[in-house]
Amino acid sequence: MKNLWNPRETKGKSRLDQLVYRSRLIGKSAELCIWGGGNTSTKIEEKDFLGRPRSVLRVKGSGSDLKSCQPDDFSPLLIGHILPVLQRDEMSDEQMVEYLSHCLLNPKAPRPSIEALLHAFIPENDIDHTHADAILSLTDTSRGCQICQKIFGDELLWIPYVRPGFQLAKQVALAYRRHSMTKGAVLEKHGLITWGEDAKTSYDRTIEMVTRAEQYVKNRGQTPVRKGAIAGARHVSPLQLCVTYSERRDFLRNYLPVLRGVLGKNRRVILHWNDSPSVLDYVNSGWAGHASQQGPATPDHMLRTKRVPLFVDINPHPSPLSKRERKKWGEGQPVLSQVEGGGGILRQIEQYAKNHETYFRRYNGADGRPDLPMLDPYPRVMLIPGIGMIASGKDLREAKIIAEIYEHSIQIQRNACAIDAYRSLPPAVAFDVEYWPLELYKLTLAPAEGELSRQIGMVTGAAGGIGRGISWKLAQAGAHLVLSDLNLKRVQELATDINQ
Repeated sequence: MKNLWNPRETKGKSRLDQLVYRSRLIGKSAELCIWGGGNTSTKIEEKDFLGRPRSVLRVKGSGSDLKSCQPDDFSPLLIGHILPVLQRDEMSDEQMVEYLSHCLLNPKAPRPSIEALLHAFIPENDIDHTHADAILSLTDTSRGCQICQKIFGDELLWIPYVRPGFQLAKQVALAYRRHSMTKGAVLEKHGLITWGEDAKTSYDRTIEMVTRAEQYVKNRGQTPVRKGAIAGARHVSPLQLCVTYSERRDFLRNYLPVLRGVLGKNRRVILHWNDSPSVLDYVNSGWAGHASQQGPATPDHMLRTKRVPLFVDINPHPSPLSKRERKKWGEGQPVLSQVEGGGGILRQIEQYAKNHETYFRRYNGADGRPDLPMLDPYPRVMLIPGIGMIASGKDLREAKIIAEIYEHSIQIQRNACAIDAYRSLPPAVAFDVEYWPLELYKLTLAPAEGELSRQIGMVTGAAGGIGRGISWKLAQAGAHLVLSDLNLKRVQELATDINQ
């Protein structure tokens, strides 16, 4: 991994400005963290409202994005008020949130990251937490601890999986006390933490450790997925689906409106199709159907992707289409016949929703968990052999983010299966994160949706005066737009203006 640090860009900058610079470097590298993921911090001296100097932890606020962060996105917490909490044996999430609210130097600052206690308990000036693909490729295996020990030795701590919050922060702090010369920690199923005496040291260590993990994966990941690498997998030869781009487009013309209607039963959605070579190679493989159902690459992905995607089970030996199906779906489309003339996918979507309801009923309220309302049970990610991936979101931007996140999951699964065996969290543990109020809180920070959000509007004659006015009104109300006009140049300029 390339180190992007440029000393000329940080010369003379304050520690807070260096934190912003470092955070943006991390955020712009998708291999380190995906949109909204990861958190960073620095410890500095600031004055309180009485002008007194205080030791302050500046840590990323919940819901902000590292690659576009600003100084105000980092919550200022009084370290002296936080440290006494380390002496406690336990602390609930609600107590933690309430306590941290009283530790803010500025009451109007954003809610601190869930990892704020961890950043405060480690007595290092600068700390970075990332969900690097290469690190997760190691931790999401059956021998993650042994593999990391082999690569990093005593330079990084190994912390078994614990959900973020007080207990994780305390475990890392106690481990640090026993081994204070370490450069960071590997969190099982959760990523990497590095620290140092300044911003550059922490960042350099992140790049160093991820590079080592990448090299290990590269050296051992040249072989195909090994037999036994997927729990319960039947290792069959990859599906030889000779589906051309034109055939995929024909499939989507028939299916996307129907899929959008089913996936949007509870709330309208916008769909995004991804048929990149890596995605097609994955969905056409003989092992992806099993790997995809093991669980997420990291719990942080579930906020957007749900625990598992829907992997569409196609029929490689389909029965002939009926006259009604041929009339409805058309002749000469082998892909359509492989999914049973249109009904197969729809039935599988409904079964996915029923499975989620069963999963929800099983764990909701169990073992002392609070009773929570069920989230939308329909899939956010659909994987279709021969076709690719279809992601759904409240708008095109969110759908693309979800697709991007799952592309990283694909790479992590592939790496983990090549070097050992892919292992995710058990369903009960995953439920605790998928329905975790502190994680769901991030969704409430999004701007309110417009009156026509999740809708698609088409405007004909859009380049004319009335058409332009209608187009702008629809866009301002939150609609996605298809603009058409006989004057191609003018309608393209209008589309560019609205997008900008």
